Amino acid sequence: MKIVLIIFFFLLLLTIAFLLKQNNDIRIEKKMITQKLYKEQLIREVEVSIWETSNATFFYTSYPTKTSKQEYLQQLADVTSFMTKYSQVINSKEEKAILKKFNLLWKKTVAQADVLFVDTNKIELLQKSLWNTINQLDDIIEYKIQPSFKKGSINAMEKERLILKIETSIWQVFSNNNYYTHKLSYKPKDKLKNNILKINNFIGEYKQLKLNSEEIVHAVEFNNKWVNISQLLTQYEILLNNFYNEKLVFWDLLHEIDDIIDFEIQNNFTKLHMH
Repeated sequence: MKIVLIIFFFLLLLTIAFLLKQNNDIRIEKKMITQKLYKEQLIREVEVSIWETSNATFFYTSYPTKTSKQEYLQQLADVTSFMTKYSQVINSKEEKAILKKFNLLWKKTVAQADVLFVDTNKIELLQKSLWNTINQLDDIIEYKIQPSFKKGSINAMEKERLILKIETSIWQVFSNNNYYTHKLSYKPKDKLKNNILKINNFIGEYKQLKLNSEEIVHAVEFNNKWVNISQLLTQYEILLNNFYNEKLVFWDLLHEIDDIIDFEIQNNFTKLHMH
């Protein structure tokens, strides 16, 4: 009987030990699942904030306002906040290595966004400068050149005809330049070049006409202003093409960082959970 009791208690102890171990394993498994879900939640928030950062950046490039910049800064802060929390709950060397890779690429992405902000501001200033200079040129035509024709100018009708063509072409230049701003294609660019060529030809024809001293003064003033506009248009085209390329770089960086999230960080969750 004594032997039976000893065996019974021994088996009971084994059963208790087994149940305790099983219960501990369940607790560990639950903890691992909870950690995995928490990590996944943080990374999902990071991914959403990254694309919202992207949207805010591109919105600013079209509408450079304080509101769009504030939205960008808010999303940027969210990415930082969620990634900081994520960095505090990872333990493996592999996770830390991936995080380091992510941080380096994200730093490059943010720096590229800053480039776009600077370029956007430059473009806006150049657009305003073009607008003001073209209006100044239009004022020279309306308030100086055209009134001088009414004072008995020789070939007044021919001069008026050419000046009206020049004025029309100038505003076509501005219109096509604006179109080119929003759609970098050969169509508006070719039209822009044709407009500029026409203006230069009209100016050449106008100079061949017999001008009085007052008309010569106005023509020189007009020509100087037109040279200024031509230079601004060249600067604008260079800046715009560079801006377009910088946007592509930013877009590529965003997709690179999204791939790190999708194919490295999130895949790693599954691998760690399986182990």
